[in-house]
Amino acid sequence: MIMSTLVATALFMAPPPATYQEIREVAVHHCHTKHWYDVNIDVVDDLIEVEKRFFVNHPIPGELRGMLLAAACNESGYNTYAKGDWVRRKGRRIPMAKGVVQLHPWWAKKYKVDRYDHVQSADAWMTHIVRQRHKIDKKNWCKRHSNLKKWIVAWVQTTRGRVNKENRYRCYQSPSHYRHLKRWHRFIEEYRKEFAIAD
Repeated sequence: MIMSTLVATALFMAPPPATYQEIREVAVHHCHTKHWYDVNIDVVDDLIEVEKRFFVNHPIPGELRGMLLAAACNESGYNTYAKGDWVRRKGRRIPMAKGVVQLHPWWAKKYKVDRYDHVQSADAWMTHIVRQRHKIDKKNWCKRHSNLKKWIVAWVQTTRGRVNKENRYRCYQSPSHYRHLKRWHRFIEEYRKEFAIAD
């Protein structure tokens, strides 16, 4: 009886969260905007260090490990000098979004960052998500959501901006980066199964 219970428990236990070594591998080899040999490994490693610090200091669920890298892959392909969201002003095209996670000008003012500095930008981006997560609880938004879902909402609030009653505080949205992150986590699960079978 005890043995069957242990076996059943083992079968239904959630797998351990992806390690940062695993995240690093998929971030380099499965970023759809880049060929792996064009990826700036130093930038990837710096982003991992930034994200690690936030995961240590805040109760961010392990399922979201790699969130910063997924955002950077989607937004810029880890290009620290990427430009986007172009607008025309006085006959000139100018980029509103700059840097590895494509921050708009208000980020530079609010967080005092150089948007082309990927470490500063990443730190500001993660800081804002943490602040939004605290705000969700303080404002009692998305009150029926799980902790994981609230972190995803904080993430989408950060990437899409304006939060109000009309868009239901973005409680029922998720960022495109998250779909990319889930795909990475599936790759990791598949790799683990392959290696387990090989062993």
